[in-house]
Amino acid sequence: MNKKIAGLLGGLAGAITTTILHEILRRNYSGAPRLDKLGEEALDKTVAKIGGNHIPAEKQYPAAMAADLVSNTLYYSAAAFKPASAVLTGTILGATAGIGAVNLPGRMGLNRSTTAATSNRKLLTIGLYTIGGIVAGLVAKRLAGNGVTA
Repeated sequence: MNKKIAGLLGGLAGAITTTILHEILRRNYSGAPRLDKLGEEALDKTVAKIGGNHIPAEKQYPAAMAADLVSNTLYYSAAAFKPASAVLTGTILGATAGIGAVNLPGRMGLNRSTTAATSNRKLLTIGLYTIGGIVAGLVAKRLAGNGVTA
């Protein structure tokens, strides 16, 4: 399969994995990271900075989830740059995204407690993104290396 398509599909698989695992975690564990709230806040501030209209509360969640899926898909798709090392690359990308999600919100004027309120929340945040990166790498490697043409 074409490396770009394999990368995008791998990236999508990683993004969906991160999102689904986060949703399961946040619905079942009160100490879970709140990536949804971080995404809503980031989207709201971005729209305000570019002069857009405020997104109504009932539309913030679906808009933030869509933005997260698109941005995470594109980010994780980089795992396919070298299919032979896609799993390692995906793991590094995921861990880096998780570390960024823990350390950057406060510096960006966002509520850092959504991902960094406790040590458990920090570890879970890094873990969620790392698992997404591993899945992205596995899928991209499998698709890029199976000889199927798109």
